[in-house]
Amino acid sequence: LQYGYPIAGYDHDELRKLSALMDGGAKRKEVGGVAQGDIDTQASRAYCWTNGSSQGLDLALRALVPRGSTVLVESATYFLAADTIRNAGANIDSVPLDPATGMDLDALEATVAEYARTPEQRVTAIYCIPSFQNPTGAMMSRENRMRLVELSRRYNFYVISDDVYQWMHFVTPTGDRRAWAAAPYLTDFDEARDDDPGECGVVSLNTFSKLLGPGLRLGWLQTHKSRADRIIGAISRLGFIQSGGGLNPFAATVVSAAMKSGAVARHVEEARDEYTKLSAHLASCVREQADAAGLGEHISFDEPRGGYFVWIRIAGMDTRHLLARAKAANDVLFKDGRTCDAMRSEAWSEYIRLSFAFQTLDDISEGVRRLFVHIVAELEEPGGAARTATAGAPTHVEIS
Repeated sequence: LQYGYPIAGYDHDELRKLSALMDGGAKRKEVGGVAQGDIDTQASRAYCWTNGSSQGLDLALRALVPRGSTVLVESATYFLAADTIRNAGANIDSVPLDPATGMDLDALEATVAEYARTPEQRVTAIYCIPSFQNPTGAMMSRENRMRLVELSRRYNFYVISDDVYQWMHFVTPTGDRRAWAAAPYLTDFDEARDDDPGECGVVSLNTFSKLLGPGLRLGWLQTHKSRADRIIGAISRLGFIQSGGGLNPFAATVVSAAMKSGAVARHVEEARDEYTKLSAHLASCVREQADAAGLGEHISFDEPRGGYFVWIRIAGMDTRHLLARAKAANDVLFKDGRTCDAMRSEAWSEYIRLSFAFQTLDDISEGVRRLFVHIVAELEEPGGAARTATAGAPTHVEIS
């Protein structure tokens, strides 16, 4: 409490041990799954505390991205990331996304090359969510992660990797607790080379908000140790961090003790069980309601293997109108596809994002039931108004 928590130590022992224990790469190495080979996760990572992943994004942008340059994002992304990027003075553009495999790296390379023609607007960073992507649930493969790191070197840009769902994989129906674990962190492939250009590398955003509780406002930045001086050093030299003596020292000390005791690792395993159950229940409710309404041909989604969300396509539906109808009835909320598009384009206009993270099983059942009243009404206009009146009492249910 008197001195704060130093940011420049980089080699935070408890974070290093916990991440090596919990992330999918380390576990698969132990059980003989996907071989790590070139990755020593316990030795290769450097860390610093933040006040959560949102501040981590802001810090990375302030320290690494020149104003007026361009940051690329996935075409469907975390719906508040674009504002954070614009607030940092950067331009923003999007790259196509496959809802199963993540960012289209061929399109990324072409876009970076196109922007290079205007040096003052060149791409200086990309922001991506490689594991259990928000909102789609996409998982970037190990091969694509390695390729993205190479593109960062070739074209001299930073990768800001939002890894808040990295550890939140589910248990398989057969009870396997590791089969659906994420591929290794992008930072694990990013060891610096002598011939690297000056402004490349990966910085990973992480948070205990998803692992322990949002009110903690505690997270961490992670890089490959070989890039610690360049990336974490640049962030630690920001004036307000120097003046404040670090970030969130009290919460960091408390959570460090919880990590050391093993409480955090145990809690994450319990959370995986709970989210596995909630996710499966949400998916089951959607399928049941779609079948009951005869809408099987209109509704499609991939059942998630981790994260917080189910990304659903409703063929022929303008989901912005669907959301307006649901809001007017004041009985159910969700995120429509345009809200999750940084450019607010029509590409995802038939999609909705549903969340199960803060809901009970009963709330999920009731929320999906009410949602499908509105879906049926929207698809069967002009008779929709009468159907909307049957949606139930105007009690707020949020599955966004």
